[in-house]
Amino acid sequence: MDRVTKTIIAASLLLVAGAAFAKYAYEERKREPEKLQAEREAQRIFRFGSQDVVKATLQAKSARIELSKDPTAGWVVVSPIAGPADREALESAFTQMSGMMQSLVVKENANKEDLAEYGLDAPRVRLDIELASGKKHALLVGAQNELQASYYVTDENAKTIWLAPDAFYWALDRDLFAFRGKRLLNLTREQVSGLRTWKDGKLLYSIRREGERYLVGLETPSIEMDPMLLNRLLVLLTRDLKADAIMTDALDADQPKDLAAFGLEPPHLRLEVDNDSGHTFGIRVGVLGEDKGTHEPHEGHEAEPEQKVYAWLEGTRTIAEVYPGLPTDLDTTVDRIRDRTISRFDSALVRRIEMLLFDSTVVELKLEDEGRWKFVRPDNMRVAKPWVMEELLRRFSNFRSDEFYQDEVPDKKLKEWMLAPPERRIAFFNEANELLADVRIGNNLDKERSFIQSAGSKRVDLIRVISLKFMPATLDALEHTPGG
Repeated sequence: MDRVTKTIIAASLLLVAGAAFAKYAYEERKREPEKLQAEREAQRIFRFGSQDVVKATLQAKSARIELSKDPTAGWVVVSPIAGPADREALESAFTQMSGMMQSLVVKENANKEDLAEYGLDAPRVRLDIELASGKKHALLVGAQNELQASYYVTDENAKTIWLAPDAFYWALDRDLFAFRGKRLLNLTREQVSGLRTWKDGKLLYSIRREGERYLVGLETPSIEMDPMLLNRLLVLLTRDLKADAIMTDALDADQPKDLAAFGLEPPHLRLEVDNDSGHTFGIRVGVLGEDKGTHEPHEGHEAEPEQKVYAWLEGTRTIAEVYPGLPTDLDTTVDRIRDRTISRFDSALVRRIEMLLFDSTVVELKLEDEGRWKFVRPDNMRVAKPWVMEELLRRFSNFRSDEFYQDEVPDKKLKEWMLAPPERRIAFFNEANELLADVRIGNNLDKERSFIQSAGSKRVDLIRVISLKFMPATLDALEHTPGG
């Protein structure tokens, strides 16, 4: 065999060996995630999904809390009080338990002395759970190993003692307040179908859902509600109306003095909230003390007492302290929360704009293919400043007045307030020359407010003069000159 042949054979063998090694390395890389997953699985102490838990008992902070998952109501506290539970707090606890990893097996076949040595004979925290399948698990947490930022733990069998990183501990070592439901109303915003609010016995407003619309009024709601204020109110009822602290779980509602002690008899405010199933919830809001603001007390004087706000869901035995701003957020009127929309449209559809400026100049602008706004009237003008046009479109595409003024305004008043004909006007049209919005601005009611109206409406509102500063008053403010 000559030297060339030997070289070719050796090279071929190296190629085959290299290919085999590359394939082996590739297969090993493919198996790496599986190996890592298997290793992590081997480190898990428990194997269940938090969604499978149906019962739980937690002993922590010198309290024993029993909880159960109701098919209709969801998680509820069974003992030491009865009421809704905080779903997120519970899911955090179950997730931390189910995902717990052990970093070291400290002892196998542990006896009583071993358990006592690691603080597991009288655990600082114990969480017992029952799954939908009927299977039960328990987590016992003993002494802390501060050096390794870990706790000694065992399970329901108490035979193996592990050392587990302390990341789980915060979710378990909590008191009753952390696991009980804080919200007074366990409703979603979609479930709220009505609201009535009284102040000192006088009806302030009524709100009723009708399909996708919410109407507001007194006895018979018939006026569209402001979308932005509606959103705030629904957030208040379904998220923000919650306990900051529990004052009592043993209220005797038949004793007026017990309610009066929290300003609830008579109440400062009373709410009736309707859900989509036809049930009505009554809530009383009491106020004690005065709202003194946040200023510091003067030297040599004691701080003035803070205002405290309390709420009671009628039919329960619990009184909660709630956030101090609640009475202010609820104390409003029909005129303040009615829809004050002046114009609303998709700014991308606008192709032509007509304006009557403050100096009585009539302006017409048309959007060109290049995206420039070109003057049609006056015809000797060039193009408009792009930043001014962008601001006009942005503002007027969803424009609200600052204050409702009057409904069913007669023509005589419209003329007097310079709305017919208008002192100023801006109208928006689409490509088919269909009117999208026609906003008319009149003279001033006072130094701070002007009359404003949507053409075709008999309602007149007020807008702050400062809110209209973005509108160009003259051609110079609108025209884009070379180098300007």
